[in-house]
Amino acid sequence: LLLKYDFNSLKKASQIKIPVLIFHGVMDDVIPVKQAELLNAQISSKKQLLIFKDGNHANLSSYKEYEEALGKFLDEN
Repeated sequence: LLLKYDFNSLKKASQIKIPVLIFHGVMDDVIPVKQAELLNAQISSKKQLLIFKDGNHANLSSYKEYEEALGKFLDEN
């Protein structure tokens, strides 16, 4: 059991009205990258999806591109 409460992110995504930045790793063994792609597709507000080829569930912040994208996103939004 990963989470105590069920939260249907896909159902809620279309209601988001603010900019969204999604990071995901292809090597994530907890949440498949397809889930990030589906979530991204449901969001109608300004969005960006960054997929890290060698990223897993817990190492994305170690990538230089992560810091750069996050900084740019925060500066612009």
